[in-house]
Amino acid sequence: MSVEPGLRHGKYSKDRCIRFLSKHYLKEKDFKDLLEAIENHDIKEYTSLGNQTDLITILSVADDLDAFGFTGIFRYSEIYLTREIALDKIGYFIKENAGRRFENLFKIYGSFDEFVKKHEKRYTMLDDFFTRYNNQVPGYQFGNQNPFGYCGIIKIFNEMIRKKITLKDLYNGPFKESPDPVIKWYIEGLISELVIS
Repeated sequence: MSVEPGLRHGKYSKDRCIRFLSKHYLKEKDFKDLLEAIENHDIKEYTSLGNQTDLITILSVADDLDAFGFTGIFRYSEIYLTREIALDKIGYFIKENAGRRFENLFKIYGSFDEFVKKHEKRYTMLDDFFTRYNNQVPGYQFGNQNPFGYCGIIKIFNEMIRKKITLKDLYNGPFKESPDPVIKWYIEGLISELVIS
C-alpha cells in the first residue's frame, strides 16, 4: 500500500517479495504458492479463495482482519483519503467494503465461534463509526479549525496525510488531549488496540 494505494497493490508486494527472496539466495520457483497468495490477497471479490487452510485464503482473511476495529477505521480512512475519495462518500464506501470482508470471514471461518465473535465486535464498531460519520457529514464543515466528532477524526486523518504526520505523532500529539469525547475515545481505543496487537 505504501507503493501503490490502488485496488491491485498485491503485484507490488509480490515484486518486493521476489527481491527479498533473491537477496537471501532463495529460488522464486520454490515459493510459487506464496508469491501467488501475496499478489492476489487484494482481490476482494473472493473468487480465488479456497478452503480454510489455503495460503491465499489465510492471507486474504488476515488482510481483512486489519480492516476492522480502531485500526481499520484508520487504515480505511488513510487508503480512501489517499485515493482522494470525496469526504461525503468515504463512509458509504467503507461500510460496503467492510461488510463484504466480514461476510467473507464468516463464510470461511464461521465454524470458529469465538474467533468470529471477536472480529464481529471489531467489524460492528467500525460499521457503527461510519454510520455516525455519515450522519454527521451533512452538517459538518471540514474547514472548521477545531475538529470534533466522527467527522473530526477523518479531518485529522486528512491533515495527517497532507502534512505527512505519522500515526505515532497522532497519539503523542495534541489530539491525544482533545476535549472532544469522540476524538478522545477514538485515540485511546486506537492506542490500546495497537499496544495489544
